[in-house]
Amino acid sequence: MRNELGCNRPIRVAFYEFGTLYHKGQGIDADIIHEIARRTGCVFEESVVTTSEIWQEIENGELDMTTSGILTPAREKIAMFAPYLAFENMVVMRASLAEDIHEFDDIIRHRDWRLGIVQGFRHGPYYDFHLKAIKDRRRVVAYPDQQSLYNGLVHGQVQLILSPEINLAFYLTDKSALTDFSLLDLSPAPPVIHALVFSRRSFAPAMANAWLRLIEEMRLDGTLQTIYRTRLPQPMSDRLLEF
Repeated sequence: MRNELGCNRPIRVAFYEFGTLYHKGQGIDADIIHEIARRTGCVFEESVVTTSEIWQEIENGELDMTTSGILTPAREKIAMFAPYLAFENMVVMRASLAEDIHEFDDIIRHRDWRLGIVQGFRHGPYYDFHLKAIKDRRRVVAYPDQQSLYNGLVHGQVQLILSPEINLAFYLTDKSALTDFSLLDLSPAPPVIHALVFSRRSFAPAMANAWLRLIEEMRLDGTLQTIYRTRLPQPMSDRLLEF
């Protein structure tokens, strides 16, 4: 299996700060990579890189693989994808602001509001389209990772952020802080699919297909569900498999 997957040498895999998915060596993405190593004997050389740097390194051949990647036409030219979970991005803001927001256009109309995002992160077609409608780009503040994004929200640097629903309780660990903030689902689109990403410089299409089969085996035998339930409460954990 190792040769079929392209594991005849160590695989350079990069994680990025993503709360429940990856934080200081722990999380769903780390669990999945470690389970794959156990099953297959593949050896992984792990690193932690910002989202914006990851795609440049994959394109340059400095990375073989990353986790939790979203497929876009541009990315498909340099990488192949094996989906393994899906979740929604949402708007997080002070609870006192939530009653004024019913659609994304309400955010655009409040010209004194600043919105935080993670640099290089894709939020799905709905949010990415509406982000482009904010003409004053000073209102969109890009942070290097999810931790600094939430720090910006808590300290008032921005009034709202875009973040996955699975990360709210991870970064707002104080119960009183949780009550201070609201989570709004403004997108009518289905959850955004995330995938293991394989550099076309490092893997042949047949190898990517072998990875797809491996992930499907982990899904069918309950391994993915077990990993997700370890990190998240039900039913949130089970919704990750609805793709």
